[in-house]
Parts: sequence; structure tokens; C-alpha cells
Amino acid sequence: MSDWISSVSTAVVAVAGIAATYLTSAKGRDQAERLARDKTEHDRQLVEDERNQQRRSEAYVELLTYVELVGTAIRRIVPGASVSDLGNLEPADESVARAQALLGAYGSAASIAYFEVWQQTTPPIVSELLYLSAKGQSESQEQGTLVLSTSRDDGVTAAWRKMQEVKQREEQARRELADQLSAELLGTRRFNVKVEERFTIGAQSQPE
Repeated sequence: MSDWISSVSTAVVAVAGIAATYLTSAKGRDQAERLARDKTEHDRQLVEDERNQQRRSEAYVELLTYVELVGTAIRRIVPGASVSDLGNLEPADESVARAQALLGAYGSAASIAYFEVWQQTTPPIVSELLYLSAKGQSESQEQGTLVLSTSRDDGVTAAWRKMQEVKQREEQARRELADQLSAELLGTRRFNVKVEERFTIGAQSQPE
């Protein structure tokens, strides 16, 4: 009788050992498979993040190129400047649409907000430019040459003073936009200073 009980006990212990080994092995396999799935998902996410960052980087560079082209034209707005030399102050609708599409597809909410602020600074510049070019046309001694007015009458003086203010706002907004894009791409800000400009008509500084 005792031999039978001993045999049964031994069998039970053996089965229990086999079951424990199986369960441990199955648990190890499940854990290994879960880790493998997690690693695969992590690697996939890394690749996706890198791809999106690359797209955002390319979009931001193209956006800054567009903004700087406008900024370059604005910097050329000085008394006596030839209107034909100013450059692309009002880019084609396609360029504007592309810049907005790039931001919509890849830009952050903050970058979109900074871009919109910058966009709002350019219409006042165009408005003053139209007035100064019209005044310059009436003053020009050369037929067919259109230059920005250098007159010292009150209207022109006020227009150049206004131009100074709106150019400062545009450059500040442009730098803040560049700062935001730089912070997103590189983690650092490049500009943290106010922009100040001085305009002169001939050899005389504009009154404050």
C-alpha cells in the first residue's frame, strides 16, 4: 500500500514539475514575444519620428527661405531706392499657398501662430511703399525711372517715419518666427533682441 502511495506521490510531483516547467517556459516565451513586439513598435516609431522630423525640417527651411526673400526686399526700402530693385516684396500666390500648405502639413501650432503674426506686418509696408513710390514718380526727373521719394515735405517725412516703424515690426516678427523654428528643430533660440533701424534722407536723419 505504501509503495502505491509513494508511486502516486512521485508521479504527482513529476507532473507538477513538468507543468511548472511548461508554464515557466510559456511565460518566458510570451515575455520574449512581447518584448520583441515592443522593440519592433519602438523601432517603427523611431523611424516614423525621424521621417516626420526630416519633413518638418525641410518644410521650415523652405518657409524661412520664402520669408527671408521678402525680408531682403523690405531691407532695400530706403529713400531714393529704385522700385525695380526692391525684389520680391509680394511673392506670387503660389509661393504664399505653398508656405501655408507646408505649415499646415508639418508645422506646429506655435510656428503657425508666429507665421501669421509675421504675415500681418507686411501689408502696412506695402501701403507706405505705394505712397512713397507715387510721390517719387512725381519727383523723378528721368522718364520711366521710379524711385522712392526723397522729399522733405511733411507727408513724405511722416510716411518714412511710419515706414521705419513697420519695418522694425516686420523684422522683429521675422526673427521671432526664425527663433521658434530654430527652437523646434535645434532646441536653441538664435535671436532675442529688439531690432532698431535708422533711416536718413540725404545726409539728414529723420526727426524722432
